[in-house]
Amino acid sequence: MEIVPAENNQGLPNYSRHDFFAVLFGETKYNLELRALSSGSQLFAKIDNRQAIDRFIKENSDQNLYFGVCTREGGGGKKDNCREIPALWLDLDFKGLEGGEKEAKGLIDEMPEPSIIVQSGNGYHVYWLLKEPEEAKIDIETYLKGLAKRFRGDM
Repeated sequence: MEIVPAENNQGLPNYSRHDFFAVLFGETKYNLELRALSSGSQLFAKIDNRQAIDRFIKENSDQNLYFGVCTREGGGGKKDNCREIPALWLDLDFKGLEGGEKEAKGLIDEMPEPSIIVQSGNGYHVYWLLKEPEEAKIDIETYLKGLAKRFRGDM
């Protein structure tokens, strides 16, 4: 597994969701999963199906929406449906840190340089792009748990 260095991160300071998804999932073969938290609605779509992605987001805009970093196959959001891992990731919530946003920024400064950082409103989503997507059968959870433990985040 090789992480893409930050200088290759496409420099995306103000990008659209389609740009973000294209960078994260552009080299993958399987479906992106979007999920609406309250209703449990899900969408499994290829990354280039912008119309379906936009429709799902619009129809569920009154809910918290999430996406799976691993691609999916078979219409399920469980581990068994995961197929590719395009990046390592960490969810760094301000509420879980005594120093809030300031502490989160300090932790990011201590990390290997991320490829992408997204401000979620309640924290930061940090991504390290892999040179190419890995099969989901590798033990990715070990890496993610290590990142979460070291930097006091979630996976």
